[in-house]
Amino acid sequence: MKYLSWVTTLLKAPESRRKQWVSEILEGFKEYRKKNPKGKTEQYLSDTLEAEKEYELVGFVPKIEYIKVEGRQNELDCIWEHAHMSPQLLYKHKKLPLFIITGPGLRFNDSVLKEVGLRSDGVRGITG
Repeated sequence: MKYLSWVTTLLKAPESRRKQWVSEILEGFKEYRKKNPKGKTEQYLSDTLEAEKEYELVGFVPKIEYIKVEGRQNELDCIWEHAHMSPQLLYKHKKLPLFIITGPGLRFNDSVLKEVGLRSDGVRGITG
């Protein structure tokens, strides 16, 4: 599979620019925060990841591949491969055998474009 152009740009970017991209991705999460009534506190994924107490940043994820466990036969007979339209982040848990792929635009069987009315139904698999 060919990678999207942002991957080449990122590969050529210095460490300082890569870190800036990480900050911008984490800031993107804040666009989805709801206004809370006074006194009520919520914990957000972006805050947890930024704190780096439980999770450590590994890097960027340009695409994802997986094989479904269940579903229609035509969905079970293939390897699902999705290039990400924007960089997603890969974190590992510091104690548990757990990895998280995340980004503010990451969806399953949906897309941000659909949410803002620019795309119709029919998206299958992971988008982002």
